[in-house]
Amino acid sequence: MNKSTKIIFSLSALTIIVFAIAMVKSFINLKSSRETRVKAANVIVYTHSSFMDAYGSGAELKAEFEKSCDCTIEYVDVGGAASAIERIKLDPERRVDVILGLDHLLLGRAAQHIKVQEIVPPDINWVKAIRPYVYSRFMPYDWSPMGFIYRKSETQPAKNWKEAFQSLPKNSMSVQDPSMSAPGLEFLYWLYATQEDFAAALKKVSPIIHTYSPSWSASYGLF
Repeated sequence: MNKSTKIIFSLSALTIIVFAIAMVKSFINLKSSRETRVKAANVIVYTHSSFMDAYGSGAELKAEFEKSCDCTIEYVDVGGAASAIERIKLDPERRVDVILGLDHLLLGRAAQHIKVQEIVPPDINWVKAIRPYVYSRFMPYDWSPMGFIYRKSETQPAKNWKEAFQSLPKNSMSVQDPSMSAPGLEFLYWLYATQEDFAAALKKVSPIIHTYSPSWSASYGLF
């Protein structure tokens, strides 16, 4: 790739990220007590690439959780949230215990295709923006606005979409494929929710986009 190409990268800061305890084939017996003990040899967790890489929190959380359970956490990198759902649809008999990293826009699809056990929600005073997304089978664990990563030496940040359409150079933005990636779907929803004419907005943003990558990590690799 030409080094002069300016790439703006859609940040994986999702409006809501949720996890589901998914019972696809077998159940794990959870006991409610001051110290929860999970009676299982291993807990299989489907999650996304950025959670597992060197900069993610996956390794640290795994180590901390394993201190308080009779189990071993086994992460499976499925690339993204949409990919996790598709993998379970293709192989519904494969055991999966936890799906970590679903997006609120994918909850309907997840509920349709995955047998999910209800979760007893903890006694938490949820942030107002998160309250509408607390369900019996899905539990929020993170929230933040969408954003971009950019090089200050190459690109001046736009303050709004109108300015972005006018000032950003062609082939300067790397975003995620909305059919495969939760951040990509959020990006599309962001345009839909903020632009009066969604079709026109898509036409304006299309020349700016350099790549539709399969995941957040793939976009960052291009950046």
